[in-house]
Amino acid sequence: MALATYKVLVDWNNDGDFSDSNEDVSDNVFSVRLFRGANFASQLTGKAVAGTLQISLNNSTGIYNSFLSTGALYGNLLPSRKIQVQAGNTGFAYTFPFSFLDTPIWTGYITKILPMVQSGQARTAVIEAKGPLGRLQQAKVDVAQATSQRTDQLVDDILDAAGWAADDRDLDEGKTTVTRYWTTRQPAPFALDELAETEAGWIKETADGKIAFENRHHRYTETHASTSQATFSDAGGSTLNYVQIVQNDPLPQIFNEFRAGTRIYTVGSLAALWTHPETGSASPTIDIGLVKTFEARFPNSNSDTNAVGVNAWTTTAATTDMLANSASDGSGDNLTSSIGISVTKTGERMLIQLTNNSTSLAYITKLQARGTPITESNIGNIVQTDATSITTYGERTYPVPAKWLPSTDEASDYCAYNLQVYKNALPRLSMTVIAKDGVHMNEIITRDLHDRITVTANSSTGANLGINNEFQIDSIQHTIAPMTHVVQWELSPIDGGFGSYWVVGTGVLDSSTRLAY
Repeated sequence: MALATYKVLVDWNNDGDFSDSNEDVSDNVFSVRLFRGANFASQLTGKAVAGTLQISLNNSTGIYNSFLSTGALYGNLLPSRKIQVQAGNTGFAYTFPFSFLDTPIWTGYITKILPMVQSGQARTAVIEAKGPLGRLQQAKVDVAQATSQRTDQLVDDILDAAGWAADDRDLDEGKTTVTRYWTTRQPAPFALDELAETEAGWIKETADGKIAFENRHHRYTETHASTSQATFSDAGGSTLNYVQIVQNDPLPQIFNEFRAGTRIYTVGSLAALWTHPETGSASPTIDIGLVKTFEARFPNSNSDTNAVGVNAWTTTAATTDMLANSASDGSGDNLTSSIGISVTKTGERMLIQLTNNSTSLAYITKLQARGTPITESNIGNIVQTDATSITTYGERTYPVPAKWLPSTDEASDYCAYNLQVYKNALPRLSMTVIAKDGVHMNEIITRDLHDRITVTANSSTGANLGINNEFQIDSIQHTIAPMTHVVQWELSPIDGGFGSYWVVGTGVLDSSTRLAY
């Protein structure tokens, strides 16, 4: 069996590189198991999830014991350290001459380091890690009101709000322009998913640790996704073979009724949208030199039922919006001018930070937040159905979760586009390939998410599934140990689905192709 060699690298001192002592842990690695991709092999219902990594290490010296003060890594065995698995020409396995060197196949951040000791056995440690989306899960993002922005521009806004580095992004230009967008305290991955759904595109983690956004035309315009990169067959004598193939149940992915909604927004007149409820003897206090932060939210329990957000908050103004006094009933010294004010605004809330710069205890006898409210009305619902499919399979409805579709025209295009693909049964596969020689190893290492490949499974002496189709790789799972490297790909169909669409400047318009929106 031909194997590449591997590196496992950890940025223990968190300085942005893998070049320091003990950061190449390859010599201690027993095995590696890693995953990247979607939670389900479907270009419609599959969602990007955080990649996972589990590495088993030789810990005979105790170097990975976080409480061992004499250990070389003591003080640096912490979560969120960057970790990367590479395929290359040095490492813990066996060398084979490849054209690639030190190619990343997974990058993420450590979540756990678990030393394990068993009587009579070698001391080991397990490192567990999550991909970039796992790290972003910890970020609750606020994005202020944005109007007439492309989906990729909004993805940028979310990543900015999450503190994600600009160099660690790879974004296609979005094809949908969102009329109005905001989000408040939402986990960043969920916010990204909403925009991917609106675009009918994808969010994914790249092998080198970036967050990527692919627009809905990516599968037609990028070579790796528009042209088959390899053919795997069950026929004897084929260059590339698989060792296992499983046909997944196609029925759950048949949808013959699509329902999508659009939001129509109205901006109201400037008004007081929130008022602090405590006044008089209950007025909140701020001691000398201290700071308090108040959160004004809209909509709230006093709002109209169709209120959804704030177009623009008005910066809190002394006297108009805030009064302070040395007495709770307002009969003492007026301290309003001695209260410092700063605000932070988002689409549904404004944080009002008040600092008492006076020489006495301050009572906040009035505090309100003004702004222009947004109401939602006349939600348009679009329905697209296919009678033939309903007769064959029964009614199978897909309620489109795209939250930010800008118009009923685009909602209609979204439904029609997907209905043509999902109204019929299409094959979905799980395929396992083993690195039995250099050709297979090269494919295992170089194939990436959303690559297009051809699968032949129609040999009467082989799988005999009647399948000779093109598929997209939706998820990748590697299992690596000395003398063993196995990959499992979850595959969604392109032939008979999105492969029959074309975009202007790409593809040929004939009886088997349709114009994509």
